[in-house]
Amino acid sequence: MHGLLRFDGLYVCVVSDRYAEWFRFDPRGTVLTATTTPASARQVATWLRPSSAHASKGAWVLDGARLTLDATSTAGRVDYDGFAAGDTLRLRSHSHITAHSAEGEWRFVPLDATALDGDLAWDAYPKVRSLKDLARAQLPPDALAAIQSKVSLVRVLTATSDELAALAGIPHADATALCAWRDTPRAR
Repeated sequence: MHGLLRFDGLYVCVVSDRYAEWFRFDPRGTVLTATTTPASARQVATWLRPSSAHASKGAWVLDGARLTLDATSTAGRVDYDGFAAGDTLRLRSHSHITAHSAEGEWRFVPLDATALDGDLAWDAYPKVRSLKDLARAQLPPDALAAIQSKVSLVRVLTATSDELAALAGIPHADATALCAWRDTPRAR
């Protein structure tokens, strides 16, 4: 941890049910960013690495709680400016590619060292491509129905067990079981 910035996981901003933006910070002042379709943090962590051709790369500076960073890809650069507050980043972005500006909130998703540094052969495609796929998680029928009716696909893929339990109104044990199933690689 570097003041208010964490390095033991990823930050995610769920933009819509169709995509999310991810940040991966390094304590030496570099940042990797990516925009993805729905995916779990563990899945994104397996390929959001300095060697990835799909990641935008840049630098970050934290001055007190004020955070500035930039991310450059083959398409161009996006600048971010805002504040770090606990496990949340509140940032304004400006794309030099499209001239679009926006505001967003990135949540921190902690990951263990295996997910961040290990060379795991995780399936690149999520187990959950639709809410109907949750039936394979073998949850109690009432928990499954609550999740399918109250939680978006992106939130199912990115939320912690505490967040899923609160969003769906289900027991924490069921939310924990779903997250464990979601984050375990599919058998090949």
